[in-house]
Amino acid sequence: MVLLAADATRGSFASSTYRPPSAPHHRCIKYRVARGWAGRLKSGYRLGMLGILGRNEADVAATAIFQRINRHAEFDIIHQSWEFTSGFIYRITPQLTSATGGGDFLKPFENSVWIASSVTLLLIVTALKLFGKLIHKTYENEPDMSWMAYILDVVGSISQQGIPGRISARLSMKLVLSSLLMLVVVLYNYYTSAVVGGLLSSPGRGPESVREIIDSPLVVSFRDIGYHKILFRETQVPIIQELYDKKVKPPRDGNDILPVYSDVVTAVPFLKHGGYAFHCEMTEAFQEIAYEFDANEICELRTAKGLFNDLRLMSFVLPKRSMYTEMFRMTMMRIQEVGLIKRTLKIYRIEKPICQSGGRVNPVEFFGVSTAFSILFAGMVLALILAIAERLSSRKSKTQADNSPIFKHKTR
Repeated sequence: MVLLAADATRGSFASSTYRPPSAPHHRCIKYRVARGWAGRLKSGYRLGMLGILGRNEADVAATAIFQRINRHAEFDIIHQSWEFTSGFIYRITPQLTSATGGGDFLKPFENSVWIASSVTLLLIVTALKLFGKLIHKTYENEPDMSWMAYILDVVGSISQQGIPGRISARLSMKLVLSSLLMLVVVLYNYYTSAVVGGLLSSPGRGPESVREIIDSPLVVSFRDIGYHKILFRETQVPIIQELYDKKVKPPRDGNDILPVYSDVVTAVPFLKHGGYAFHCEMTEAFQEIAYEFDANEICELRTAKGLFNDLRLMSFVLPKRSMYTEMFRMTMMRIQEVGLIKRTLKIYRIEKPICQSGGRVNPVEFFGVSTAFSILFAGMVLALILAIAERLSSRKSKTQADNSPIFKHKTR
């Protein structure tokens, strides 16, 4: 019996003969390692493991294959147990949170909430000015305050610093200001709760799809194995072509950057550093990640959908109408019934490491408060411009007053 296994990392074929002491069917097994899985020359000659099976040069495929429709007519598929789960693995960083969700200063509220709040505050300022005008015309002891005075009242209320201006004794003005204070209390509680909750929890979700991976600042690397290179060479899917153009095709120089194609051992230290995403069968990387990452770093580990989501279960394959088909089908059913398949999957199909870190406070990065500094800077620049404008306006008014005939007549 010839047992065939595919290995894309081998540069040549290898074979050996071995009679195991307790083989299930007590046969002499000859092992042969193929150079790849599949392929076809222009002449029609089939390459790789599937080509060897199709020519009946081997009896059993030790490497499972995907169940494509055209393969059912060429091979006997007798067992399904291994789930091929590929995807991008990366570590979440503040830069990714900023790229996918905006800065923390604006993140607690959605854009619709910010717009509604701004419009509401503008209406409150307008109402205060309108009521103040009406009260001033009705009562002589009520002053006519400027727009800026009412704006400062609203800003002081939002900042929970009190109302700096004089509060009118009229009921209408008190009702408007009371409604403003109630609005500010409710919004402030929601805002601070979201900020504190974000600081006490783990960082954000990060990219979750191929599109978000493309738009993120992550440097992408792929498992150095044949199906990635063939996929980029032959794909007609627009999203994969865009991924290749933006993340794979640009050159990478230097030893301090992860190559486009790499192995798990090389990629994991870069993943730990952050800023990199590695595409592979996730089981291959989880074991090495569990060794290299500490508890807090595991909690920051994220995964995104990969390039082979339509391919899941892999199958045990023999040549079509093989004399070993029924024998292996019965044997695999018996192994599954006694629990050996489940035990093997538990050992070799490593799951994502569980986050076991307790609650911790994540430090606020500069990007999280950059909006507040931007508002402060914009306000200072605007104040400087207005101060210069007021200075120029004052000089112009003084000059006009000095040149007026009335002023000259008085001085005489």
